[in-house]
Amino acid sequence: MALGSIIIYYDGLCAFCNAWVRRLIRWDTRGQFYFATQQGALFQKLLQAHPELMDVNSIVIHDQRSSRDNLYIKSEAVLFAFSLLDYPYRFLALLRYLPRRLRDRGYDLFARHRYRLFGRYDICPAPPPHQRSRFLD
Repeated sequence: MALGSIIIYYDGLCAFCNAWVRRLIRWDTRGQFYFATQQGALFQKLLQAHPELMDVNSIVIHDQRSSRDNLYIKSEAVLFAFSLLDYPYRFLALLRYLPRRLRDRGYDLFARHRYRLFGRYDICPAPPPHQRSRFLD
């Protein structure tokens, strides 16, 4: 992992979250994202540094590219990721112009039902060998 990385922390037990990560890897042609599960040690270290994330039921993106150490959660995280992708996915970031409260309500509704809709793994699936360098923990 390079210094100044973008780390996407996702629920490794969520089938939808795993599928979304696989798609992001395919869409991220510049290899700018690294991934770590929220069940892993790296996320626990992040929680120690940012206890306000303790009760967050969301994807978390940690953008370490500047000294500001930016964190993104919920719809803001998803839209931030889309904003860094190439055409056509970058256009999805335009949803940022919808009110954040509305976006986050939709995100929360989806997050609450994601296991029922898409399933849940008993253990975090291992990434394919050709993608392992993009996964941390």
